[in-house]
Amino acid sequence: MALVALDRAIAAFPRPFPERLRQDAAQCLQHVPTLRPEPCTAVRNNQSFQALRLHGTVPMFHMGNTYNIPLEIIITPFEYSRSAPVVRVTPVPGMYIPARHRFVDANGIVSHYYLHRWSVESNLDQLVRLLSDEFGKEPPVVSQPPPGPPPPAYATSVPPPAYRPAPSEEPDKTRLINIVTGKIKRRLGDDFLPGFQHEFDDASVAQSQLETGQEEIQRTLQRLAAQRDELVRAKSVLEERKAAAARWLALDQARPGPDVVVQAANVWSAQQLEAVAEANAIEDALYLLEKCLGKESIDIRLFLRQVRDLNREHFFKVALSLKVLEAQRRR
Repeated sequence: MALVALDRAIAAFPRPFPERLRQDAAQCLQHVPTLRPEPCTAVRNNQSFQALRLHGTVPMFHMGNTYNIPLEIIITPFEYSRSAPVVRVTPVPGMYIPARHRFVDANGIVSHYYLHRWSVESNLDQLVRLLSDEFGKEPPVVSQPPPGPPPPAYATSVPPPAYRPAPSEEPDKTRLINIVTGKIKRRLGDDFLPGFQHEFDDASVAQSQLETGQEEIQRTLQRLAAQRDELVRAKSVLEERKAAAARWLALDQARPGPDVVVQAANVWSAQQLEAVAEANAIEDALYLLEKCLGKESIDIRLFLRQVRDLNREHFFKVALSLKVLEAQRRR
């Protein structure tokens, strides 16, 4: 359903929609099906433009429970690879955004380091995953406490008696511990936590990239393993065929050749075989000369001279063969 709604939203745009944004949005909607796509009109620098809006809820895990954070993502389709989308938390009635949140201001606008470092390698699915992890550590919305009864009013003109506890070392020690602890927390919060948070954010991005790279490496290893098995099978088949060819060559070399099998019984028979073989060779040469002439790869004068010489030689070979044959019959 989400992909059908995405295609319906894309169809509302007047010009060809970027394929990269369609693929990233489809991947994000498959991972978070609680988001719904729709076209919308956004305003920037007092100018309105058509944008793609993904709105709904994003799950987060906080203290062992799952909560749904209301969220919307405004994307400028034709600037998607160059500029980051606008992400805004949209609290429902009964919820509010806590003050001084690290990533969400009072208006719900999300200001995350992944958005500040948006590039052509960034995508919506990874953005939503990172925000889900960050919101799980520090929820961007909390429930409003129910209103309680007003405190009772007391009217009196006599001040209550003041009680001063007896001096002791234990309250002073506790007070000093609290003062020192507060100073340490403030010092760590001012000097240590910002740098640590920056390093933690970089480590989160690196971890996400490593997980994506690990999945790609696993797919590559599986593909290489399949190719290796195919090559091993092909090698086995080639080795079998090579062995069969070697056996055939060995058998063929062991067989006697035609010169050994065919032997003339006498001198006249040997002369007869030689004359017939040369006459047949001349006929083959004449056939090839005719093909060359047809392809115009030989000059007509050269063709006529060669044909004349070969026919003359062919006549003598045939005449010699007939003479030998006649002599053998007279014996």
